[in-house]
Amino acid sequence: MEIDTHEGANAGAAGQALAVASVTTAAMIALMSLPGKALGAGLAAVVGVGGLIWLSRFVSSHRAWLLGLLVLEELLPYANVIPYDPQSRWIFRYPILAALCIPMVPAAWRSGILLRGNFKAFALYYAWAAATTIYSLAPAASVGRLLPAILLFVGLSAMIADISAGVEVRNILLRFLVCCGVILALQMVAAVALPSAMSWSAEEPGLPPRFSGIFNTPNVLGQLLVVVVGAGAVCWPHVSGWRKATLGGLIAISAALAAVADSRSGFVALGIGGTLYAIWRYRLKGLLACVAAALVAGAIWISLSSGARVYLNRGAANLSGRTEAWRFEVHQIERRPLTGYGYDVEGQIFQDRLFPDWGAYWLRGANTSLHNGYLGIAIGVGIPATLLWLWAFIRPWLSLFAGDEDPWELKSMALLVVVPLLTLALVESPLDPIRYPKGLLLCACWMAAERFRLLERERAASVVPTENPLFRTIQLFPTA
Repeated sequence: MEIDTHEGANAGAAGQALAVASVTTAAMIALMSLPGKALGAGLAAVVGVGGLIWLSRFVSSHRAWLLGLLVLEELLPYANVIPYDPQSRWIFRYPILAALCIPMVPAAWRSGILLRGNFKAFALYYAWAAATTIYSLAPAASVGRLLPAILLFVGLSAMIADISAGVEVRNILLRFLVCCGVILALQMVAAVALPSAMSWSAEEPGLPPRFSGIFNTPNVLGQLLVVVVGAGAVCWPHVSGWRKATLGGLIAISAALAAVADSRSGFVALGIGGTLYAIWRYRLKGLLACVAAALVAGAIWISLSSGARVYLNRGAANLSGRTEAWRFEVHQIERRPLTGYGYDVEGQIFQDRLFPDWGAYWLRGANTSLHNGYLGIAIGVGIPATLLWLWAFIRPWLSLFAGDEDPWELKSMALLVVVPLLTLALVESPLDPIRYPKGLLLCACWMAAERFRLLERERAASVVPTENPLFRTIQLFPTA
Protein backbone atom coordinates (compact mmCIF):
# COMPACT_ATOMS: atom_id res chain seq x y z
CA MET A 1 0.00 0.00 0.00
CA GLU A 2 1.30 3.44 -0.84
CA ILE A 3 1.72 5.66 2.20
CA ASP A 4 2.04 9.41 2.06
CA THR A 5 4.57 11.28 4.16
CA HIS A 6 3.96 14.90 3.31
CA GLU A 7 1.92 15.49 6.47
CA GLY A 8 3.54 13.00 8.78
CA ALA A 9 0.95 10.32 8.15
CA ASN A 10 2.30 7.02 9.43
CA ALA A 11 1.23 3.87 11.17
CA GLY A 12 0.81 5.75 14.45
CA ALA A 13 -1.60 8.19 12.80
CA ALA A 14 -3.57 5.32 11.34
CA GLY A 15 -3.85 3.74 14.77
CA GLN A 16 -5.03 6.99 16.31
CA ALA A 17 -7.67 7.46 13.62
CA LEU A 18 -8.97 3.94 14.11
CA ALA A 19 -9.04 4.52 17.84
CA VAL A 20 -11.19 7.64 17.56
CA ALA A 21 -13.43 5.91 15.01
CA SER A 22 -14.09 2.92 17.24
CA VAL A 23 -13.70 3.95 20.88
CA THR A 24 -15.33 7.37 20.60
CA THR A 25 -18.15 5.99 18.46
CA ALA A 26 -18.89 3.18 20.88
CA ALA A 27 -18.68 5.49 23.89
CA MET A 28 -20.95 8.15 22.40
CA ILE A 29 -23.60 5.67 21.28
CA ALA A 30 -23.52 3.83 24.60
CA LEU A 31 -23.75 7.02 26.64
CA MET A 32 -26.59 8.47 24.59
CA SER A 33 -28.45 5.18 24.86
CA LEU A 34 -28.59 5.29 28.67
CA PRO A 35 -32.11 5.19 30.15
CA GLY A 36 -32.01 8.81 31.30
CA LYS A 37 -31.68 11.16 28.34
CA ALA A 38 -30.30 13.97 30.49
CA LEU A 39 -27.71 11.66 32.08
CA GLY A 40 -26.71 10.21 28.71
CA ALA A 41 -26.44 13.64 27.11
CA GLY A 42 -24.38 14.98 30.00
CA LEU A 43 -21.91 12.12 29.96
CA ALA A 44 -21.72 12.27 26.17
CA ALA A 45 -20.93 15.98 26.39
CA VAL A 46 -18.06 15.35 28.81
CA VAL A 47 -16.62 12.61 26.61
CA GLY A 48 -17.37 14.61 23.48
CA VAL A 49 -15.51 17.81 24.41
CA GLY A 50 -12.25 15.97 24.92
CA GLY A 51 -12.79 13.95 21.75
CA LEU A 52 -13.53 17.07 19.69
CA ILE A 53 -10.37 18.80 20.90
CA TRP A 54 -8.29 15.76 20.00
CA LEU A 55 -10.09 15.47 16.66
CA SER A 56 -9.30 19.07 15.71
CA ARG A 57 -5.62 18.60 16.49
CA PHE A 58 -5.45 15.28 14.68
CA VAL A 59 -7.08 16.42 11.45
CA SER A 60 -4.94 19.58 11.35
CA SER A 61 -1.83 17.40 11.16
CA HIS A 62 -3.23 14.55 9.06
CA ARG A 63 -5.49 16.06 6.43
CA ALA A 64 -5.62 12.86 4.39
CA TRP A 65 -7.96 11.43 7.05
CA LEU A 66 -10.48 14.27 6.72
CA LEU A 67 -12.66 12.68 4.04
CA GLY A 68 -12.99 9.40 5.95
CA LEU A 69 -13.68 11.04 9.30
CA LEU A 70 -16.37 13.18 7.64
CA VAL A 71 -18.14 9.96 6.65
CA LEU A 72 -18.39 9.04 10.34
CA GLU A 73 -19.54 12.58 11.15
CA GLU A 74 -22.29 12.38 8.52
CA LEU A 75 -23.63 8.95 9.46
CA LEU A 76 -23.05 8.01 13.08
CA PRO A 77 -25.10 10.81 14.70
CA TYR A 78 -28.12 9.35 12.90
CA ALA A 79 -27.77 5.78 14.14
CA ASN A 80 -31.18 4.48 15.20
CA VAL A 81 -29.82 3.18 18.52
CA ILE A 82 -29.53 6.78 19.78
CA PRO A 83 -32.80 7.58 21.58
CA TYR A 84 -33.29 11.09 20.21
CA ASP A 85 -35.55 12.56 17.56
CA PRO A 86 -33.71 12.21 14.20
CA GLN A 87 -34.71 15.78 13.35
CA SER A 88 -32.77 16.98 16.41
CA ARG A 89 -29.57 15.06 15.78
CA TRP A 90 -27.87 18.16 14.37
CA ILE A 91 -26.87 18.91 17.95
CA PHE A 92 -24.53 15.89 17.72
CA ARG A 93 -23.46 16.33 14.10
CA TYR A 94 -22.58 20.03 14.00
CA PRO A 95 -19.96 20.04 16.78
CA ILE A 96 -18.13 17.15 15.09
CA LEU A 97 -18.39 18.90 11.72
CA ALA A 98 -16.99 22.11 13.22
CA ALA A 99 -14.13 20.25 14.92
CA LEU A 100 -13.15 18.63 11.62
CA CYS A 101 -13.57 21.54 9.21
CA ILE A 102 -12.96 24.81 11.07
CA PRO A 103 -9.22 24.02 11.53
CA MET A 104 -9.09 23.65 7.73
CA VAL A 105 -10.39 27.16 6.99
CA PRO A 106 -7.08 29.05 7.53
CA ALA A 107 -5.21 26.47 5.45
CA ALA A 108 -7.72 26.73 2.59
CA TRP A 109 -7.50 30.52 2.65
CA ARG A 110 -3.70 30.60 2.69
CA SER A 111 -3.53 28.20 -0.25
CA GLY A 112 -5.63 30.53 -2.40
CA ILE A 113 -7.35 27.55 -3.98
CA LEU A 114 -10.87 28.91 -3.34
CA LEU A 115 -10.21 31.80 -5.72
CA ARG A 116 -8.79 29.72 -8.57
CA GLY A 117 -10.35 27.97 -11.53
CA ASN A 118 -13.64 26.22 -10.95
CA PHE A 119 -13.24 26.54 -7.19
CA LYS A 120 -14.07 30.20 -7.78
CA ALA A 121 -17.13 29.16 -9.81
CA PHE A 122 -18.36 27.12 -6.85
CA ALA A 123 -17.73 30.10 -4.59
CA LEU A 124 -20.05 32.13 -6.85
CA TYR A 125 -22.57 29.31 -6.75
CA TYR A 126 -22.61 29.29 -2.96
CA ALA A 127 -22.85 33.09 -2.91
CA TRP A 128 -26.01 32.85 -4.99
CA ALA A 129 -27.28 30.04 -2.77
CA ALA A 130 -26.85 32.40 0.19
CA ALA A 131 -28.94 35.00 -1.63
CA THR A 132 -31.78 32.48 -2.11
CA THR A 133 -32.16 32.12 1.64
CA ILE A 134 -33.81 35.56 1.64
CA TYR A 135 -36.88 34.28 -0.20
CA SER A 136 -36.60 30.57 0.67
CA LEU A 137 -39.75 28.59 1.38
CA ALA A 138 -38.05 27.59 4.65
CA PRO A 139 -35.33 30.18 5.41
CA ALA A 140 -34.10 28.57 8.63
CA ALA A 141 -33.66 25.20 6.90
CA SER A 142 -31.82 26.82 3.98
CA VAL A 143 -29.37 28.61 6.25
CA GLY A 144 -28.95 25.54 8.44
CA ARG A 145 -27.98 23.44 5.41
CA LEU A 146 -25.97 26.02 3.49
CA LEU A 147 -23.48 26.76 6.28
CA PRO A 148 -22.45 23.08 6.75
CA ALA A 149 -22.21 22.67 2.97
CA ILE A 150 -19.84 25.63 2.71
CA LEU A 151 -17.82 24.39 5.67
CA LEU A 152 -17.49 20.94 4.08
CA PHE A 153 -16.46 22.44 0.75
CA VAL A 154 -13.79 24.62 2.38
CA GLY A 155 -12.52 21.73 4.51
CA LEU A 156 -12.18 19.38 1.55
CA SER A 157 -10.51 22.17 -0.44
CA ALA A 158 -7.81 22.43 2.23
CA MET A 159 -7.31 18.66 2.05
CA ILE A 160 -6.81 18.82 -1.72
CA ALA A 161 -4.87 22.10 -1.92
CA ASP A 162 -1.40 20.60 -1.38
CA ILE A 163 -1.62 17.32 -3.26
CA SER A 164 0.69 16.99 -6.24
CA ALA A 165 0.64 13.29 -7.16
CA GLY A 166 -1.80 10.47 -7.77
CA VAL A 167 -0.45 8.50 -4.80
CA GLU A 168 -1.76 11.21 -2.49
CA VAL A 169 -5.23 10.95 -4.02
CA ARG A 170 -5.22 7.17 -3.52
CA ASN A 171 -4.07 7.56 0.08
CA ILE A 172 -7.11 9.76 0.72
CA LEU A 173 -9.32 7.07 -0.83
CA LEU A 174 -7.72 4.33 1.27
CA ARG A 175 -8.39 6.24 4.49
CA PHE A 176 -11.92 6.89 3.27
CA LEU A 177 -12.36 3.13 2.85
CA VAL A 178 -11.04 2.48 6.37
CA CYS A 179 -13.76 4.70 7.83
CA CYS A 180 -16.40 3.16 5.57
CA GLY A 181 -15.19 -0.16 6.97
CA VAL A 182 -16.08 1.07 10.47
CA ILE A 183 -19.65 1.68 9.29
CA LEU A 184 -19.82 -1.72 7.59
CA ALA A 185 -18.55 -3.41 10.76
CA LEU A 186 -21.30 -1.73 12.79
CA GLN A 187 -23.83 -2.89 10.21
CA MET A 188 -22.59 -6.45 10.55
CA VAL A 189 -22.96 -6.23 14.33
CA ALA A 190 -26.49 -4.86 13.86
CA ALA A 191 -27.36 -7.79 11.61
CA VAL A 192 -26.67 -10.30 14.40
CA ALA A 193 -27.23 -8.28 17.58
CA LEU A 194 -30.09 -5.82 17.05
CA PRO A 195 -33.74 -6.91 17.10
CA SER A 196 -35.33 -7.09 13.68
CA ALA A 197 -37.73 -4.28 14.62
CA MET A 198 -34.73 -1.92 14.73
CA SER A 199 -32.56 -3.29 11.92
CA TRP A 200 -35.23 -4.05 9.31
CA SER A 201 -37.64 -1.49 7.85
CA ALA A 202 -40.85 -2.04 5.91
CA GLU A 203 -40.99 0.92 3.55
CA GLU A 204 -43.66 -0.35 1.16
CA PRO A 205 -46.93 -2.01 2.28
CA GLY A 206 -47.28 -5.60 1.17
CA LEU A 207 -43.57 -6.10 0.49
CA PRO A 208 -40.99 -7.83 2.69
CA PRO A 209 -38.97 -5.56 5.00
CA ARG A 210 -35.50 -4.45 3.92
CA PHE A 211 -32.37 -4.54 6.04
CA SER A 212 -31.30 -1.07 7.21
CA GLY A 213 -29.00 -1.96 10.13
CA ILE A 214 -28.17 0.92 12.44
CA PHE A 215 -29.90 3.44 10.17
CA ASN A 216 -33.54 4.20 9.45
CA THR A 217 -33.31 3.69 5.70
CA PRO A 218 -31.81 0.92 3.55
CA ASN A 219 -30.63 3.50 1.00
CA VAL A 220 -27.51 4.15 3.12
CA LEU A 221 -26.34 0.63 2.27
CA GLY A 222 -26.83 1.34 -1.41
CA GLN A 223 -24.68 4.44 -1.06
CA LEU A 224 -21.98 2.49 0.76
CA LEU A 225 -22.02 -0.13 -1.99
CA VAL A 226 -21.31 2.45 -4.71
CA VAL A 227 -18.58 4.34 -2.83
CA VAL A 228 -16.82 1.28 -1.42
CA VAL A 229 -16.81 -0.66 -4.69
CA GLY A 230 -15.86 2.41 -6.74
CA ALA A 231 -13.07 3.66 -4.47
CA GLY A 232 -11.94 0.08 -3.85
CA ALA A 233 -11.65 -0.60 -7.58
CA VAL A 234 -9.51 2.53 -8.03
CA CYS A 235 -7.16 1.50 -5.22
CA TRP A 236 -7.12 -2.24 -6.04
CA PRO A 237 -4.08 -2.27 -8.38
CA HIS A 238 -2.00 -0.37 -5.82
CA VAL A 239 -2.37 -2.65 -2.78
CA SER A 240 -1.11 -6.16 -2.14
CA GLY A 241 -1.04 -8.93 0.43
CA TRP A 242 -3.32 -8.66 3.43
CA ARG A 243 -4.31 -5.15 2.40
CA LYS A 244 -5.73 -6.42 -0.87
CA ALA A 245 -7.53 -9.21 0.99
CA THR A 246 -9.00 -6.66 3.40
CA LEU A 247 -10.10 -4.43 0.53
CA GLY A 248 -11.72 -7.42 -1.17
CA GLY A 249 -13.53 -8.22 2.06
CA LEU A 250 -14.91 -4.68 2.31
CA ILE A 251 -16.18 -4.85 -1.26
CA ALA A 252 -17.80 -8.24 -0.65
CA ILE A 253 -19.44 -7.13 2.62
CA SER A 254 -20.79 -3.93 1.08
CA ALA A 255 -22.26 -5.93 -1.83
CA ALA A 256 -23.83 -8.50 0.49
CA LEU A 257 -25.39 -5.86 2.76
CA ALA A 258 -26.71 -3.90 -0.23
CA ALA A 259 -28.25 -7.11 -1.62
CA VAL A 260 -29.97 -7.81 1.71
CA ALA A 261 -31.14 -4.18 1.74
CA ASP A 262 -32.50 -4.76 -1.77
CA SER A 263 -30.73 -1.68 -3.12
CA ARG A 264 -31.19 -2.06 -6.86
CA SER A 265 -30.13 1.47 -7.80
CA GLY A 266 -26.61 1.00 -6.47
CA PHE A 267 -25.99 -2.14 -8.51
CA VAL A 268 -27.37 -0.52 -11.67
CA ALA A 269 -25.17 2.56 -11.18
CA LEU A 270 -22.07 0.41 -10.70
CA GLY A 271 -23.00 -1.62 -13.78
CA ILE A 272 -23.14 1.50 -15.94
CA GLY A 273 -19.80 2.79 -14.64
CA GLY A 274 -18.19 -0.62 -14.95
CA THR A 275 -19.41 -1.00 -18.54
CA LEU A 276 -17.96 2.35 -19.58
CA TYR A 277 -14.69 1.53 -17.84
CA ALA A 278 -14.38 -1.86 -19.53
CA ILE A 279 -15.00 -0.36 -22.98
CA TRP A 280 -12.59 2.53 -22.34
CA ARG A 281 -9.86 0.35 -20.83
CA TYR A 282 -10.07 -2.77 -23.00
CA ARG A 283 -11.77 -1.47 -26.17
CA LEU A 284 -13.24 -4.32 -28.25
CA LYS A 285 -12.45 -6.97 -25.64
CA GLY A 286 -14.23 -4.90 -23.03
CA LEU A 287 -17.26 -4.43 -25.27
CA LEU A 288 -17.47 -8.17 -25.96
CA ALA A 289 -17.15 -8.91 -22.24
CA CYS A 290 -20.00 -6.50 -21.49
CA VAL A 291 -22.19 -8.11 -24.14
CA ALA A 292 -21.42 -11.55 -22.68
CA ALA A 293 -22.27 -10.32 -19.18
CA ALA A 294 -25.56 -8.89 -20.46
CA LEU A 295 -26.44 -12.23 -22.07
CA VAL A 296 -25.67 -14.10 -18.85
CA ALA A 297 -27.78 -11.62 -16.88
CA GLY A 298 -30.62 -12.10 -19.36
CA ALA A 299 -30.40 -15.86 -19.03
CA ILE A 300 -30.51 -15.63 -15.25
CA TRP A 301 -33.53 -13.33 -15.48
CA ILE A 302 -35.38 -15.77 -17.70
CA SER A 303 -34.60 -18.64 -15.33
CA LEU A 304 -36.14 -16.84 -12.34
CA SER A 305 -39.61 -17.72 -11.20
CA SER A 306 -42.44 -15.36 -12.12
CA GLY A 307 -42.78 -14.32 -8.47
CA ALA A 308 -39.11 -13.42 -8.22
CA ARG A 309 -39.30 -11.38 -11.44
CA VAL A 310 -42.37 -9.52 -10.18
CA TYR A 311 -40.60 -8.70 -6.92
CA LEU A 312 -37.39 -7.52 -8.59
CA ASN A 313 -39.34 -5.55 -11.20
CA ARG A 314 -41.61 -3.87 -8.65
CA GLY A 315 -42.04 -0.15 -9.19
CA ALA A 316 -40.09 -0.21 -12.46
CA ALA A 317 -42.95 1.27 -14.47
CA ASN A 318 -42.93 4.55 -12.53
CA LEU A 319 -39.66 4.10 -10.60
CA SER A 320 -41.53 3.58 -7.32
CA GLY A 321 -43.63 6.72 -7.78
CA ARG A 322 -40.74 8.96 -8.75
CA THR A 323 -41.98 9.80 -12.25
CA GLU A 324 -45.16 11.40 -10.92
CA ALA A 325 -43.15 13.49 -8.49
CA TRP A 326 -40.70 14.48 -11.23
CA ARG A 327 -43.50 15.77 -13.46
CA PHE A 328 -44.66 18.00 -10.63
CA GLU A 329 -41.10 19.14 -9.95
CA VAL A 330 -40.58 20.14 -13.59
CA HIS A 331 -43.83 22.11 -13.46
CA GLN A 332 -42.61 23.94 -10.35
CA ILE A 333 -39.30 24.75 -12.05
CA GLU A 334 -41.25 26.33 -14.91
CA ARG A 335 -42.92 28.64 -12.41
CA ARG A 336 -39.58 29.95 -11.02
CA PRO A 337 -36.90 29.09 -13.57
CA LEU A 338 -34.46 31.85 -12.64
CA THR A 339 -34.58 32.09 -8.86
CA GLY A 340 -35.75 28.75 -7.53
CA TYR A 341 -37.44 28.27 -4.17
CA GLY A 342 -34.49 28.51 -1.78
CA TYR A 343 -31.36 26.50 -1.16
CA ASP A 344 -31.93 22.81 -0.32
CA VAL A 345 -35.56 23.08 0.76
CA GLU A 346 -36.95 21.78 -2.52
CA GLY A 347 -39.07 19.16 -0.73
CA GLN A 348 -41.22 22.01 0.57
CA ILE A 349 -42.84 22.29 -2.87
CA PHE A 350 -44.83 19.12 -2.17
CA GLN A 351 -46.88 21.09 0.37
CA ASP A 352 -48.59 22.67 -2.63
CA ARG A 353 -52.27 21.75 -2.71
CA LEU A 354 -51.93 20.83 -6.40
CA PHE A 355 -49.50 17.98 -5.72
CA PRO A 356 -51.60 14.84 -6.37
CA ASP A 357 -50.00 12.42 -3.88
CA TRP A 358 -50.83 13.25 -0.25
CA GLY A 359 -49.16 10.15 1.22
CA ALA A 360 -47.21 10.54 4.43
CA TYR A 361 -43.88 10.24 2.61
CA TRP A 362 -44.43 13.49 0.68
CA LEU A 363 -45.62 15.53 3.66
CA ARG A 364 -42.30 16.02 5.46
CA GLY A 365 -41.73 19.51 4.14
CA ALA A 366 -38.14 20.49 3.45
CA ASN A 367 -37.01 17.02 4.53
CA THR A 368 -38.79 15.33 1.63
CA SER A 369 -36.45 13.90 -0.98
CA LEU A 370 -37.05 14.74 -4.64
CA HIS A 371 -35.25 11.55 -5.71
CA ASN A 372 -33.35 13.48 -8.36
CA GLY A 373 -30.27 15.50 -7.48
CA TYR A 374 -30.33 17.55 -10.68
CA LEU A 375 -33.95 18.64 -10.31
CA GLY A 376 -33.20 19.32 -6.66
CA ILE A 377 -30.55 21.91 -7.53
CA ALA A 378 -32.77 23.55 -10.17
CA ILE A 379 -35.72 23.85 -7.79
CA GLY A 380 -33.52 25.17 -5.02
CA VAL A 381 -31.44 27.83 -6.79
CA GLY A 382 -32.84 28.10 -10.33
CA ILE A 383 -31.72 27.01 -13.79
CA PRO A 384 -28.84 29.53 -14.29
CA ALA A 385 -27.16 28.50 -11.03
CA THR A 386 -27.71 24.84 -11.93
CA LEU A 387 -25.94 25.36 -15.26
CA LEU A 388 -23.08 27.06 -13.40
CA TRP A 389 -22.84 24.06 -11.06
CA LEU A 390 -22.86 21.60 -13.96
CA TRP A 391 -20.25 23.50 -15.97
CA ALA A 392 -17.92 23.89 -12.99
CA PHE A 393 -18.26 20.19 -12.19
CA ILE A 394 -17.89 18.83 -15.73
CA ARG A 395 -15.07 21.10 -16.93
CA PRO A 396 -12.10 19.31 -15.28
CA TRP A 397 -13.34 15.93 -16.52
CA LEU A 398 -13.68 17.23 -20.08
CA SER A 399 -10.17 18.62 -19.86
CA LEU A 400 -8.90 15.31 -18.50
CA PHE A 401 -10.37 13.12 -21.25
CA ALA A 402 -9.41 15.63 -23.95
CA GLY A 403 -5.73 14.95 -23.25
CA ASP A 404 -3.60 11.85 -23.30
CA GLU A 405 -1.78 12.47 -20.03
CA ASP A 406 -3.20 10.83 -16.91
CA PRO A 407 -0.37 10.47 -14.37
CA TRP A 408 -2.80 10.56 -11.44
CA GLU A 409 -5.00 7.82 -12.98
CA LEU A 410 -8.05 10.05 -12.67
CA LYS A 411 -9.77 8.67 -15.76
CA SER A 412 -10.41 5.34 -14.04
CA MET A 413 -11.72 7.23 -11.02
CA ALA A 414 -14.07 9.19 -13.28
CA LEU A 415 -15.57 6.01 -14.73
CA LEU A 416 -15.57 3.82 -11.61
CA VAL A 417 -16.58 6.44 -9.02
CA VAL A 418 -17.93 9.63 -10.57
CA VAL A 419 -20.15 8.10 -13.28
CA PRO A 420 -21.92 5.71 -10.85
CA LEU A 421 -22.48 8.54 -8.36
CA LEU A 422 -23.86 10.84 -11.06
CA THR A 423 -26.09 7.99 -12.21
CA LEU A 424 -27.30 7.40 -8.67
CA ALA A 425 -28.21 11.10 -8.45
CA LEU A 426 -30.80 10.53 -11.19
CA VAL A 427 -32.99 8.56 -8.78
CA GLU A 428 -31.77 9.78 -5.39
CA SER A 429 -31.04 13.10 -3.71
CA PRO A 430 -28.95 15.06 -3.01
CA LEU A 431 -26.34 15.97 -5.58
CA ASP A 432 -25.84 19.20 -3.70
CA PRO A 433 -25.39 19.97 -0.82
CA ILE A 434 -22.38 17.85 0.09
CA ARG A 435 -23.91 15.16 2.28
CA TYR A 436 -23.36 11.53 3.18
CA PRO A 437 -20.62 9.28 1.76
CA LYS A 438 -21.67 9.71 -1.86
CA GLY A 439 -21.66 13.51 -1.75
CA LEU A 440 -18.36 13.67 0.10
CA LEU A 441 -16.62 11.27 -2.27
CA LEU A 442 -18.06 12.96 -5.37
CA CYS A 443 -16.84 16.36 -4.19
CA ALA A 444 -13.38 15.04 -3.28
CA CYS A 445 -12.98 13.36 -6.69
CA TRP A 446 -14.00 16.57 -8.46
CA MET A 447 -11.52 18.57 -6.40
CA ALA A 448 -8.72 16.15 -7.27
CA ALA A 449 -9.53 16.49 -11.00
CA GLU A 450 -9.68 20.28 -10.77
CA ARG A 451 -6.44 20.41 -8.79
CA PHE A 452 -4.77 18.34 -11.53
CA ARG A 453 -6.17 20.66 -14.23
CA LEU A 454 -4.85 23.73 -12.45
CA LEU A 455 -1.42 22.18 -11.99
CA GLU A 456 -1.28 21.20 -15.67
CA ARG A 457 -2.27 24.71 -16.68
CA GLU A 458 0.48 26.16 -14.51
CA ARG A 459 3.00 23.71 -15.93
CA ALA A 460 2.04 24.59 -19.51
CA ALA A 461 2.32 28.32 -18.75
CA SER A 462 5.79 27.88 -17.24
CA VAL A 463 7.26 26.07 -20.26
CA VAL A 464 9.75 28.33 -22.11
CA PRO A 465 9.00 28.31 -25.85
CA THR A 466 11.72 26.75 -27.97
CA GLU A 467 13.65 29.37 -29.92
CA ASN A 468 13.08 29.31 -33.65
CA PRO A 469 16.20 27.92 -35.46
CA LEU A 470 15.79 30.51 -38.22
CA PHE A 471 16.02 33.28 -35.62
CA ARG A 472 19.27 31.80 -34.29
CA THR A 473 20.69 31.72 -37.83
CA ILE A 474 19.85 35.37 -38.34
CA GLN A 475 21.56 36.24 -35.09
CA LEU A 476 24.83 34.76 -36.40
CA PHE A 477 25.12 37.84 -38.58
CA PRO A 478 24.25 40.74 -36.30
CA THR A 479 24.01 44.15 -37.80
CA ALA A 480 26.67 46.69 -36.92
